[in-house]
Amino acid sequence: MMIPRLAKSVATLVACAADEIVMHPPAELELIDPVIESPETKRYMPVLSLIELVEMLRKKGFDINVVKEISDKMPVTELGDYNRLY
Repeated sequence: MMIPRLAKSVATLVACAADEIVMHPPAELELIDPVIESPETKRYMPVLSLIELVEMLRKKGFDINVVKEISDKMPVTELGDYNRLY
């Protein structure tokens, strides 16, 4: 597999499965960002977003009922992403 510049997430995983990796001097392999499929939405969500969501809610002492209300109104996958902004 040839990597001219950048392989991100799944591309890094595919490259690692190749018999040979050829990289140009500025090429990089980035981190693998595992994802899982949400059974409700059939969308893929980054595991990191879920971990960040749980950690954010734990630190802020959210009541489980508040968490349920939030998750009913907003995709859970995006909550961890919003937390990264602050």
